[in-house]
Amino acid sequence: MFGNRLIRKMIYWYYQKGGNHPAARTFRGASWSFSDIRCRCDQFVILLFIVVSALLIDSEICPAQIMEKSGLLHLLPISNLSAPMFLIHAPSHKTTGSFQIQQQQAKGHPHKVLTEPCQSCHVFESFTKIKFDHNKTSYPLEGKHQAVACLSCHSVENFSKVETSCFSCHQDVHQAKMGPECERCHSPTGWQQFDAEAIHERTRFPLLGRHLLVDCATCHESMPQTDFALTSSRCESCHQQEYLETTTPNHIVNGFPPDCENCHQMTRWQPGFLPDHDALFFQIFSGRHKGRWESCATCHTDPANTSFFTCFECHAHNQSSMDSRHRGISGYAYNSLTCVSCHGPGEIRRYKEHDIQFFPIFSGTHNNTWIGCADCHTDSYDRKTYSCVTCHEHSSELMNPAHKAVTGYIFESNSCLGCHPNGMTGDFFEHDAAFFPIYSGVHNGTWDDCTNCHTDRSNRTVYSCVTCHEHSQELMDPAHTGIADYDFNSTNCLACHPGGEIGDFEQHDNLYFPIYSGAHRNQWENCVTCHNESGNRKVFTCIDCHEHNKDSTDRHHTRISDYRWESNACYDCHPRGRGDD
Repeated sequence: MFGNRLIRKMIYWYYQKGGNHPAARTFRGASWSFSDIRCRCDQFVILLFIVVSALLIDSEICPAQIMEKSGLLHLLPISNLSAPMFLIHAPSHKTTGSFQIQQQQAKGHPHKVLTEPCQSCHVFESFTKIKFDHNKTSYPLEGKHQAVACLSCHSVENFSKVETSCFSCHQDVHQAKMGPECERCHSPTGWQQFDAEAIHERTRFPLLGRHLLVDCATCHESMPQTDFALTSSRCESCHQQEYLETTTPNHIVNGFPPDCENCHQMTRWQPGFLPDHDALFFQIFSGRHKGRWESCATCHTDPANTSFFTCFECHAHNQSSMDSRHRGISGYAYNSLTCVSCHGPGEIRRYKEHDIQFFPIFSGTHNNTWIGCADCHTDSYDRKTYSCVTCHEHSSELMNPAHKAVTGYIFESNSCLGCHPNGMTGDFFEHDAAFFPIYSGVHNGTWDDCTNCHTDRSNRTVYSCVTCHEHSQELMDPAHTGIADYDFNSTNCLACHPGGEIGDFEQHDNLYFPIYSGAHRNQWENCVTCHNESGNRKVFTCIDCHEHNKDSTDRHHTRISDYRWESNACYDCHPRGRGDD
């Protein structure tokens, strides 16, 4: 390829030009043949670079391109790449200046302004092959931008001078009516690839329901040459024809406003949705009628009058059947208005007034204990007829002894209701006034059943106090010493304690001393306040309670005949507990 003389001449020429690479010195003045030189592979390849550099030192052509075209560039080992490149672009090995100085010394360089080293973009295999990491810049390449040629955006003279706005490269088909921020709708993945749902979320009309499936041009007729703005976002702007043509019901005749969203949803037109219907009229979106109808016409059969409705068409009732089932129901009539008045929630057997007017079946102990009216009203032709004894499986053999001595008792349902108007066991409310307070006073809530007091189920006139209160005669006899007609039995207890209160010895005022009236009323807590000897009620004291003292009392009773400082003498002169007796 090159002779010895030519190689030496080129090396000499290289030194004449100022080159001083050590590889050139290896061959300077040597008498080796060209074949000998090729045996020294690394030095040979470098030498070829030196020769070419020397030949083209004043040329406008890049030496690397010459080497590439000559088929020699692939021979360069990776470890030696930096040296040849330095030789090509910096002929003086002694030059140690900055990259910018080296760049200025490289004649014919295409980039007039460049702040990055060559290897940031070029590779040694080929100068035309560019590998630049745009992610390290402030403008990473994404989507379609990755396939764009560098010179489409950059100027070869100055790569740092580049526009980043979309309009610098792309034509604005919207004629600047949508603003300069293309990225609000578009992305580098492609002009036609945009998320309409996300875009609409930032507007006054988010896409919901079936609107997600509508093509953009259906609503935005002028796209994309002008803007996407709509003159109106109201439903009728697109659905005016549907509003005019709807006949079930007729929106015009019934005076429905063109505010579609009041009744319709964006998921589908049918069935309509009137949120207030359940609360204002009838439960169709909840309860038993939920999902049982298709359109308004299912109940509102007159399309020109939505105030008219029918129950019979859907439920297929017949008057003869309904009349017999509603005998005895006050206000019953065979028409839909009456149906709604008694079955407001659409539930069967929802006769709410029943609890107040007759008997609690939706509350109290009978709530949820029955299935149909026939459970109590055994005569389907007369609702006034009812039975208690069949449902509760009572029998006269059980009930008669349990109600013995109960006034007015007979084994019959009307009698049951008379004493148990709320359906509660033991609801004999006359008991307090007629016999003894068990629903009021100290005994209220202290018993479970009649048998708590009435121990003989066959005779309600028999009752016991001492078993419930766990009294014992050994305790009660001393506590009642001196009590006239006292006896340890329940009848005697009731005579002195008719209200069930402790110390209710009401005869005390008339027989002995006023403690429930007069000056001593509410001045004591129990019998031992005055009767300080628990074993003998005949013993009492006055001076302990009133905190009298003998000296003071003696001075107040001077010249009182038969006066003496002791309780019996006090009582003799003050039998009513008054100081002026």
